[in-house]
Amino acid sequence: PSERVHYVHNAADLRSFDVPRSRTALLSAFDFPTDALVAIAAGRIDPSKGHVPLLEAFARVVREIPRARLVVCGVSNTRDGFEDSVHERSRSLGLQDHVVFAGTRSDLPALFAGAHLFSLPTENDPCPLVFLEAMAAGLPTVAYRSGGVAELVADEQTGLLVEVGDIDGLTERLLRLFHDETLARRLGQAAVGSSAAPSSCRSPSRWSCCSPAACRCGVCSGCSPSIRVFGRST
Repeated sequence: PSERVHYVHNAADLRSFDVPRSRTALLSAFDFPTDALVAIAAGRIDPSKGHVPLLEAFARVVREIPRARLVVCGVSNTRDGFEDSVHERSRSLGLQDHVVFAGTRSDLPALFAGAHLFSLPTENDPCPLVFLEAMAAGLPTVAYRSGGVAELVADEQTGLLVEVGDIDGLTERLLRLFHDETLARRLGQAAVGSSAAPSSCRSPSRWSCCSPAACRCGVCSGCSPSIRVFGRST
């Protein structure tokens, strides 16, 4: 019966992303100019993650804002040469001086702390934890309205969403956040609050395993208060 079914998003320990905003680590890591406007993408470089449309949109962004930079963190899990094709697409778009492929990083919190925005137009991703991490770091998001992203990111409240395949929309929203620092700051601050919102699973009456005295799952907020769980009951 529906009253016994509950939907709960993945859990995420976001404490390491709650750090003061500072551009030092980001600028020094990639030798960016001090006035660079930086977007960051983090995730597997796989076809569904949206790196190609992001690059296509960013090529339009840099025509208007030459000091814009994009840092792409992550590597591919496929062995079919897709990551190489993404690198080639970046070169063909003339983005050599604007896009950095940073590979696997252990310093994402420090990089997020210096970026202006997060963007990953992933498709049909059920619950991409990196969006929660970016939100906890105070970054506004630009992404597709697809899969679980639309449940994590509130359009015009904690980020800006467009329909899948809308390169013009991605471009416009990236430009909008780069040009409007007040808007970017407001969305980022709201994202922090949203990432810390309590989940329905905290209530033992809704999910009996969340009784602090009985639960041993180690994941839910009932037995691990330091872990924030994101979800809703249905």
